Amino acid sequence: MTSPGPGDRLVRRLLAAQTAHPWLVLSLMALSLIPALVLSATLTIDSSMRDLLPRSKPSVQELDRLSSRLGGMGTLIVVVQGGNRDTHLQFIRKAAPRIAALGPAWVHGVDHGMKPVKTFLEDHWWAYVNEQSLRKLRDDLSQAKDEAVMKRAGLDLGLDDNSDSSTKWTADSLLQQLSPPSTESTEGSMRDEYVGDDGSFGAIVVRTPFGTGDDRVPQLEQRIGSIAADTIRDNHLQGLHVAFTGSLVTADEEHRAIVGDLAHVGVIGVGLILGIVFAYFLRFRALIAMTLTIAVGCAWSFAVARLWVGHLNSATGFLVSILAGNGINFGIIYMARYLEARHDDGLPLDESMRKASRETSAGTLTAACAASIAYGSLALSNFPGFRQFGLISGVGMLCCWAATYLFLPAILTASERLFPIVPRPHDWRRRTQRLFAGPLFSLARRAPLAVTAVWSVVVLAGAVAGVVYVVRDPMQYDLTRIRNDDSDPHSARALARKVAPVISPLRRDGRAMLVDRIEDVAPLVAELRARRDAAPPDAKPFGRVVSIQDLVPAHQQERVKLAREIVDIVKYARRRGFIHDKDWQKIASRVPDRVEPVTMSSLPEQVAWPFEEADGARGRIVYLVPTPGRSLNDARYLMLWADSFRTVRLPDGTVVHGSGDPVIFADVLLAVRREAPVAILASAIGTILVLLGGFRGRLSGWLALGSVVAGAAALALFFELAGVRLNFLNFMALPITIGVGADYAVNVMRRH
Repeated sequence: MTSPGPGDRLVRRLLAAQTAHPWLVLSLMALSLIPALVLSATLTIDSSMRDLLPRSKPSVQELDRLSSRLGGMGTLIVVVQGGNRDTHLQFIRKAAPRIAALGPAWVHGVDHGMKPVKTFLEDHWWAYVNEQSLRKLRDDLSQAKDEAVMKRAGLDLGLDDNSDSSTKWTADSLLQQLSPPSTESTEGSMRDEYVGDDGSFGAIVVRTPFGTGDDRVPQLEQRIGSIAADTIRDNHLQGLHVAFTGSLVTADEEHRAIVGDLAHVGVIGVGLILGIVFAYFLRFRALIAMTLTIAVGCAWSFAVARLWVGHLNSATGFLVSILAGNGINFGIIYMARYLEARHDDGLPLDESMRKASRETSAGTLTAACAASIAYGSLALSNFPGFRQFGLISGVGMLCCWAATYLFLPAILTASERLFPIVPRPHDWRRRTQRLFAGPLFSLARRAPLAVTAVWSVVVLAGAVAGVVYVVRDPMQYDLTRIRNDDSDPHSARALARKVAPVISPLRRDGRAMLVDRIEDVAPLVAELRARRDAAPPDAKPFGRVVSIQDLVPAHQQERVKLAREIVDIVKYARRRGFIHDKDWQKIASRVPDRVEPVTMSSLPEQVAWPFEEADGARGRIVYLVPTPGRSLNDARYLMLWADSFRTVRLPDGTVVHGSGDPVIFADVLLAVRREAPVAILASAIGTILVLLGGFRGRLSGWLALGSVVAGAAALALFFELAGVRLNFLNFMALPITIGVGADYAVNVMRRH
């Protein structure tokens, strides 16, 4: 007789302790749960996209730099509804200054329309007209002045019948001449106020010094809500009501939706898992025992996550149901073998425990290692979020296996001391259990060749479908299919879509680039515009490039000189009565007392705030506005946009990096596309080694591997036929499926 190995001796000693002192073992289990649950309860969820990328990524570092230099890039949009155009305008004009008065600790800038920009450009028209046009305007007005003077003096000889100098001095003519042309900064939406076309809503855009997830956002909403309520009451604007949207609110809404989904999916997922367990065993003893062991395994796993990582993200947040669903497999197999020994074989408790442990421990450990390697393959990714997912779930599989074999025997021993099992070889539950897989096994026994032939066809079709699937690009580019559904018409995201058309594209969708020196702005703008102009008409990466230099033109000296001469001529025409009072009232703002160059410091706050940094410095920010007609929910366009400004090298060798959600999201997609094959290959190689090593290269190991290959081929065929696309979250299912799918084959072959 072969002497037991070290592993067998360890199992026997452990079983002896578990059956002899079950309550002591359960006390140790409870003690281990206390710190594990405390640590798990302190886990937080970071749902931001950049948490999925390494901190060393240039786009992440640049985003951090932007956030610190700009004092946060979050926006809060105050939307007023319930009235008409007039009441909404009245609310906006009364509330906006009061919101701005909250000060820089809460508000970096308030934007309720483009009227301040339009007014400034119109009042300083000379700065935005080229010298040639100004010179022509001066000459035309000078000639018109001379003609008017001669005509009034009776010296008009009537030689030019087509010349009528009086038309030069009308308000319409002067306004047309004393106006700036359209520039990069003035294209697009130039509404005086952000009010809907039908007057059904009005909007105030508040730029804050906060980033998404800042704890002060709810306080800011409360303060603005109080201002709104006071404005409505003080101005007798009954019927109006205020809601919030903007990047801060939609991000918070998304975060709350994710947290809600985690709780929702976790509770329902674990409930369904336990429901299936009960439906199979039809014993509360089995349900309670496996609930306790899987709870311990999950608690240990999340305690490790708290100590190792510190928080969960969009990927790791769904590990509750995943760990419970896969980790409970070990308990199911142990419980089935134990009850089989007790009921069908009529063995005593101790012998049933030994039989269950001896016949399942090696197989389930092999399966746990295969699953752990499959999860761990994600640790090869450069995504911290995916790497964390792989590490936590890989360790979690081993924790669930350990919890099963450390505590399940003690739980069953304690339960039998309270409520002993009476052996019933022909118990009705056995017949019920056969309904789960009985038809499949019956089919396989009766027609093995036919089943093998069908699966051979599936494998071949799956191989072809897999190649086609990869060649046709399996990535999901429609971001509306990735984000949470927002069927609620009152959600912040639905409200954002409603107000988007009336808000300036620059203020709404512009993405900032930041240089260290003001001298780098002009070459950066020139390089970006050159890239845009060189792109094909149907592949323009962005629409406009806007900098403070669009508001502060260079080389103004000659223009100022010409403008002063023009103003003197117009004032002379006014004094001589060539310009009537009614016309003068319309153009007076275009004829200042003094014409001075426009400088950064002379720009009013309402105009300059988009170009101001947190410390008040102006001018080093450059904005890129999306291409008109292109959707930000199209990942292909986001990647095109991101590539256009991810890295810009200036003529002097200076490198300027871009960031923001286009670059962050593009980096995530590119990394998934690059690293998914590596994770899948690592999972496949690891699973093969575990299977062949666990079965020591025997035929049973190859048969188990064959079933995994067949399942993977069927999955590839399903993906292609159903049109399933991969995104940055669900691609993790591919390497996981390989390792976890081996679980069932391993245990079937071990039992065989």
